[in-house]
Amino acid sequence: IWPALADIDSGIAEQLEIEAGYAAYLERQEADIRDFRRDESLALPTDLDYQADEVVDAAGKYVLPGVIDPHTHLAMPFMGLFSQDDFETGSIAAACGGDDKLTLEEYFEQAQVISDDSDEEFEALYADFPDEDDEEFFSNEENFTFFKELFAGFPVILTDVLDQVEELNPPSEAEDAHDEFLATGREWLEVLEDGADRVEAAESISEVEQILESDAQEAQERFDDACLALAGIAEDNGIHVDFDCEE
Repeated sequence: IWPALADIDSGIAEQLEIEAGYAAYLERQEADIRDFRRDESLALPTDLDYQADEVVDAAGKYVLPGVIDPHTHLAMPFMGLFSQDDFETGSIAAACGGDDKLTLEEYFEQAQVISDDSDEEFEALYADFPDEDDEEFFSNEENFTFFKELFAGFPVILTDVLDQVEELNPPSEAEDAHDEFLATGREWLEVLEDGADRVEAAESISEVEQILESDAQEAQERFDDACLALAGIAEDNGIHVDFDCEE
């Protein structure tokens, strides 16, 4: 049973009961009522306290649930304004209005902008990186100050990336990968922040080298794996992205 949200005293609306049918939201699902955001069926009382004016048999059809804002979707005054909708057109608008989730294309388009911006920030951070191999680099104490500045900048950039990604509302196809990206990113951020504190307290560049050989690499690898998984969803759906994930 799907009780329509139409309990309005003005008499403009009727109360409907829709029997059977598919509760269509993000995907097709045969159920009485299903909340696809939480991936669970909703239990309704069997003794609903109203008598429907009309019962619609929706067997084999799609039922599009929507919330009606009476000031927007019904022909009633509000602060001197009148909607052009009536109950029928307003109900259609509410039912077909969609949700606040991004499409895959929109999600990855916005994610790519975040990635590109962070790449520019990292490039600026590395702009003065000495052109030396590892052995020469860690034997030169003049690089000590540079490494302190480098490590101080990493957490700032990563924090900005994660905060922006967290604001995205991913489609269902990307939700798990999106959440894993954030989770591993937060783990790596904690390691970077701890590493930045240890580098700041270090007294020689040899101590910095030991810090780099700690668990920072493992945390970064988990983050890169999550990044690759997210990019893989895009590629599987014919969407080109360049997140600069390290393999």
